[in-house]
Amino acid sequence: MEDLDLFIKVKSDDTQAFEILFERYYKRLCGFAYKFTQKPEIAEEIVSTVFSSIWLKRGELNIAKNVRAYLFRSVYNHSLNYLKSR
Repeated sequence: MEDLDLFIKVKSDDTQAFEILFERYYKRLCGFAYKFTQKPEIAEEIVSTVFSSIWLKRGELNIAKNVRAYLFRSVYNHSLNYLKSR
């Protein structure tokens, strides 16, 4: 199933679709965050925060084209915020 189709299901409270997206991207996003943080536990926390935020704001979010790009941009922004706060 395509990412956008999964996200549409997430918007309608489909936990299984959310789990699929999480499993599909979690490791890659952690690796991406690690490039910035150099700490695996912080990278995991950032990715978990992004996914938690998506679930909590699922009704408000509008991702029209590229879920993957949204996820990576969100992790990038959270990683930069972490670095700024240090």
